[in-house]
Amino acid sequence: MRIHLDDGASSTWRSVLIFIGLGLSCAPGAQAATTSWVPTATQGITLTNFTIQATRLGPVAPTRKMHIVVGLRMQNEAQLNSAIAAINTPGNPSYGKYLTPSQFAATYSPSAAQIQAVKSYLAQAGFTDISAPSNGLYLVAYGTAAAVEAAFNTTLWQYQVSGPNGAPTRNVYANTQPAQVPAALGGIVLSVVGLQNIDTLHTFLGSWPAAEVAPAPPPPTTPANPATFTPQNFWQVYDVGATPMATNTTIAIFAEGNLAGILPDPTNPSAPNDLAQFETENHLTPVPVKIVPVGIGSTDTSGAVEFDMDTQESTGMAGAVKQLIVYDADSMNDVDLIPGFNAFVTQNLAQAGSASFGGCETLEYLSGAIPVYDQIFRQAAVQGQTVFASTGDQGSACGVVGLTNGVPLTGVPAAVEFPAADTYVMGAGGTTILVDSGYNVIQTLAWNAGGGGFSLWEYSGSWQSSFVPVDAGSSVVGVGKGLPDVAMDADFLLSPAGFVSGGADTSNGGTSLASPLSLGSWARIQNAHKNTLGFAGPELYALATPGAPFSTITGMTDVTLGSNGLYAATPGWDFTTGLGSFDIAAVTAIVGQSGTSNVLSPCTLPGTLVVSQKAGTQTGAPANEEDDVRAVSFAEPYPAASPPETIQITMTVGNLAALPALPPNTYWKVYFSYQGQAYFVDMDTVPPGGTPAAPEFEYGVTTPNGAGGSGDSSLGTITGSYNTTANTITWSLPASLILPPVGTFPNVMPGTQGTPPGAGAQLGGVHGVTQLLVGEGAGLLETIDSTASGSYTLVGNAACNPAAPVVALLSASPTSGSAPLAVTLDASASHPPLNGGTIKEYRFNFGDGSAISQRQPTVQHTYSTPGTYRAFVSVSDTEDGSATSTHMPIKVKAASAPPTAAMTATPSSGSAPLAVVFNAAGSSDPNSGGSIKQYSFNFGDGSALANQKTPSVKHTYVTAASHVASVTVTDAEGGTATTSVTVTSQ
Repeated sequence: MRIHLDDGASSTWRSVLIFIGLGLSCAPGAQAATTSWVPTATQGITLTNFTIQATRLGPVAPTRKMHIVVGLRMQNEAQLNSAIAAINTPGNPSYGKYLTPSQFAATYSPSAAQIQAVKSYLAQAGFTDISAPSNGLYLVAYGTAAAVEAAFNTTLWQYQVSGPNGAPTRNVYANTQPAQVPAALGGIVLSVVGLQNIDTLHTFLGSWPAAEVAPAPPPPTTPANPATFTPQNFWQVYDVGATPMATNTTIAIFAEGNLAGILPDPTNPSAPNDLAQFETENHLTPVPVKIVPVGIGSTDTSGAVEFDMDTQESTGMAGAVKQLIVYDADSMNDVDLIPGFNAFVTQNLAQAGSASFGGCETLEYLSGAIPVYDQIFRQAAVQGQTVFASTGDQGSACGVVGLTNGVPLTGVPAAVEFPAADTYVMGAGGTTILVDSGYNVIQTLAWNAGGGGFSLWEYSGSWQSSFVPVDAGSSVVGVGKGLPDVAMDADFLLSPAGFVSGGADTSNGGTSLASPLSLGSWARIQNAHKNTLGFAGPELYALATPGAPFSTITGMTDVTLGSNGLYAATPGWDFTTGLGSFDIAAVTAIVGQSGTSNVLSPCTLPGTLVVSQKAGTQTGAPANEEDDVRAVSFAEPYPAASPPETIQITMTVGNLAALPALPPNTYWKVYFSYQGQAYFVDMDTVPPGGTPAAPEFEYGVTTPNGAGGSGDSSLGTITGSYNTTANTITWSLPASLILPPVGTFPNVMPGTQGTPPGAGAQLGGVHGVTQLLVGEGAGLLETIDSTASGSYTLVGNAACNPAAPVVALLSASPTSGSAPLAVTLDASASHPPLNGGTIKEYRFNFGDGSAISQRQPTVQHTYSTPGTYRAFVSVSDTEDGSATSTHMPIKVKAASAPPTAAMTATPSSGSAPLAVVFNAAGSSDPNSGGSIKQYSFNFGDGSALANQKTPSVKHTYVTAASHVASVTVTDAEGGTATTSVTVTSQ
């Protein structure tokens, strides 16, 4: 990002473009010259990712009080990642065996000796009030700016900034060099948080930009928007159905500041508060509330409207909860918010929580906050807890303090918000809901300002990675996490939520609404399952089927229209609405079932559920139960009825008990498209003379009718059946019939040319329809019921063969480096045949004479001796199938010695302005054939780092002061060394 800085002491503004500095540099003081330093995850911040007007004010005063959080590295990280996936994946033998906080601490927390080592170091450096939470994932400490600079070998600089859109001028500070620790603590300290406050996290309430026009709805229904939604309206929209209120489920809200008047006051229960008023106005059961302060307290009330909406909309969507816990931090700074999230996991009282705030993830990465949060969210996931977080209100961009929420692409383009971007957090995006006067949904669209995109710094979890397009863009971590995961109402202009704030009725939205709505929905689903469901990520993605270009969504309501700037809504998962919106009744019916994979398997009838909808959706007449389409499924069982490929298509309706004595002229159809041509299968009752008779089964195509419309042409009969007990209709369609037709309507004939679909082919536009022939001679069809559209990717009948082999796949990271080299081997992509079974054992052979057998798909191994090793994995499943992966080469080089840094300054003193030439040509690399690849100069006056390949640089000091300048040299092996000199300008 760009910061506009002043190079001198005057107040004159000057624009300077500074780039993100990731190099390591040395800080002032004698200790820097004698201590061997190693980097942490906290980078130097000499630039932001967005335009900020800034005046450089000089170094932070040495006596300034600082509040920091020192992240400590957890143990057994690879084992934890495997445990999270296993514990939260339906059908896995470990499913549902969630850890307690004490179990987590015993296996994954830093050791007591490690915690004490860092405590002692901080105390020796002058920090006070040093404390660690029960899981030991970080230390909180207080000290002066001088202590911070000395302890972490960095410099702190102060700036005056003015935000966009007239945001107030603020004095902020940042560390201009990376934070480092002594080498003895290098394997313990993860990062240092609290060294900058350039852009704090912020909420995503509506900011009321210019009014937008409601999108044109499908005729003939006219929307009643703008419409304000009550909890009962949301229950209707998100199909609560018979799902009970969440009376046995505890939820949490992450908040900040003074909450007086927002929630009940335990010291004065009769005092008015907004939550109680909301409950009274909407006839809701009062919920028990517990406020957990996680700081010293704050008088800030700027977030009152936000936290009114969060607490009311989450509990309103849930109907009722066992308890609402509010973790109340002192500010939106990471050092204050981290303890709130950590209390959520160490107390382990709430099944899920919601955070309606965020910040640009790159700044969170640079500040070192992301890895600290990430460890906390991993603990939540392995304990079966879920955190929902808003994805932002700038569309496919991330916002900064002062921007107008609800305006797409007004922030940093192609960037996403954190914590929604965290692998172990559920990002909640936004939708626009168009309804009629009875709050019946006409259409749901992606909200144009809903946050979405892919993460640069957080990888996509194994449950999501197969849904995220690999060509979405460049990510530091490979396949970055895709946002959002789910999407709920957010349009504060067309479909806002009504709530109470300051004792008065109001309305608002944004993804600040979508997150608590997601929380309330998940609470109902959890409650219905007696709180046995775990982290929502694997649970919800297990209901969907990945496919290219479109995946298949089950249970959730797929949103296929609208965009958020760079991305458009599509069938299946996408960067605007993720998996879609909750259909609470549908998700409740199928989520978390250990047999879900069999029920949804394409190998067993009815097969993979492609589309579904709630009962009573008929719009025409007569609205009989036999016309009420409930679901459409596709299957490809083995052996194929008509090789080489046969597709079994099943429609489920309300009731078929009257068959075969049904009225004539009734049609049940399933449409789909392949390579641009629409096809259908059909069961109909059109007997001669209009007398009821047994139905017939046909297939056909839809083509232009020559009059500006389209017409259906039956091309022949196929095998079909119906089941009056299961209320299903099933067609057996040979793929060889799916060929482009010949002729024009009404004289259309079956095609004989082309390639029929096979394994990997995408069938789009899948939807079920019931129709009534209006006037047998007229040939006009009246639609009685129609579902939304979905898609299905063929797997091939052969894939469902019980004799199909297990597939063993292995990846490694890293695949090369210097000894000792720690390598993570990942076999999680391995899988059994589609017709059933699970992987029961992974045997990793490391290629160095050692091996290990385990039930987890990932393992970490350290190669101590140089050489090239060929690692592989053998997997076996519960059906006694086995397979071995290809060999993965691991190249280990001899350990390299670090370089030596040397630098001179000519002259080292003089009158300002003082031009100084720094020369680091004396630096050297002791490794054979080695050389210095980069010189990173820090001039010690708050100016930008100079990263270059040449050893000499000239710099002018314009102010009178004593400056400690430093250079960090990097060799070809990635080794670094730092040295410094003092320059005095008078």
